[in-house]
Amino acid sequence: MSARNTTYTLAAVALLLLAADGAAHWMGDDGPADLPEIVAVTDEAAVKIAWNKGDARIELEKRDGQWVVTAPYEFRADPQVVAAILAPLSDGIEMDVEVDEGPKAQKKYGLMPPDEIRVRVERESGLAADFYIGINSEGGASFVRLPGSEVVYRARIGGRARYDRLPGQWRDQRVWIYEADELSSLRVDLPGASWTAVRSVDVAEDGSAQPGRWRLNENPAFALDQALLDQLAAGLAGWRSLQLMPNDHSAGMDAPMFSLTATRTDGSTQKVQIAQVGASVFAQSDPSEPVYRVQPQIVGVFGNPAVSWLDKKLNDVGASDVVQATLIQSDFVSVLERSGESWAIIEPPNVAANSKLADKLISAVTELRVEAWADIAASAAGLPSDERVVLTTVDGATVVIEIGGPVPGRPEGQEAVFVRNAEQLGRIGVMPARNWPAIRRAWGR
Repeated sequence: MSARNTTYTLAAVALLLLAADGAAHWMGDDGPADLPEIVAVTDEAAVKIAWNKGDARIELEKRDGQWVVTAPYEFRADPQVVAAILAPLSDGIEMDVEVDEGPKAQKKYGLMPPDEIRVRVERESGLAADFYIGINSEGGASFVRLPGSEVVYRARIGGRARYDRLPGQWRDQRVWIYEADELSSLRVDLPGASWTAVRSVDVAEDGSAQPGRWRLNENPAFALDQALLDQLAAGLAGWRSLQLMPNDHSAGMDAPMFSLTATRTDGSTQKVQIAQVGASVFAQSDPSEPVYRVQPQIVGVFGNPAVSWLDKKLNDVGASDVVQATLIQSDFVSVLERSGESWAIIEPPNVAANSKLADKLISAVTELRVEAWADIAASAAGLPSDERVVLTTVDGATVVIEIGGPVPGRPEGQEAVFVRNAEQLGRIGVMPARNWPAIRRAWGR
């Protein structure tokens, strides 16, 4: 054999040995089955969590089904943070591969103090999961090790970020805690006025209680926006703040704008005051409790219930009750009349109606809702107007929907017009401008 061939043969043998060594290094002598795993523990089974990073420590305990931080201070834990910790453990975690071992490896992969994070989770029966987390690897995995071992593994634990949190980030960010169906009333106390929306309880066919309609306690005749109140009840349940602030944060609580009180079906209540400093809006339930920076939109919804809570539907006519629909414009009048299950244009003559389209759009007119009610004089809104739709019902009653002028200051693509029900002269609403041309198509306009 030539020297050159001998060299090639030795090189090939060396490569094979390296490959075999690499396979053993990554898979172990008997493959992945020999690798350890982190035992499965679900949120339901977990009762305690201990978290350490350097000198920082957090201890959590489940009380009456709710997680509470017990050290270094006691406060309500954020359920989303706890869920993020426990979610990867629900099915257990298998190690992908053994990477390296020893102090140098631990330091390289972030598995020595103060960088490593230790997580311990207990069940009623005792310790269930105990592991250290280092830096992230490629592909969504992280480097980990087990207590009493210098071996570094790679495992899919959901990424270091869900565990690497400042102590304050474990605190519950929710302003209110209740289930949407539990809300029986919502009260707004403004300077000189109170508004209380009370929800009835209906009985389902199976005899169970379910949320019913809302009424204004101070004025039952006031037409409340049922859809809005349902949305508010759902949105305020588990209402999360934008930022948690110290209880002595300068939030304007010495002169709040208004207060909100939620009452549950069991009679318990929660109350917060709302104040504004500059562009920031804050909520606080008690001077000893944290200040929450909250969504500024809450001012528009609760700051003027007389406008924001008013039912945004323009009329109460049912589509099946309409027998005639008239479109009136300055130089044009067209009358649609129901004929059995179809529609016909009786004025102007000799014009065919698209019955299916007319049925659809006249239904849309009976369900027409405004985006918001506007605090504006009728003349400034272009009302009364020559542009209108008149609906005539089977009993001879009429509903007149007037279309006013354009809403000023709207950006391109968000144009709107003023609109009102002629029987409700004091209520002027805002409607997307695109709705009006769409409605006119019922009359071929």
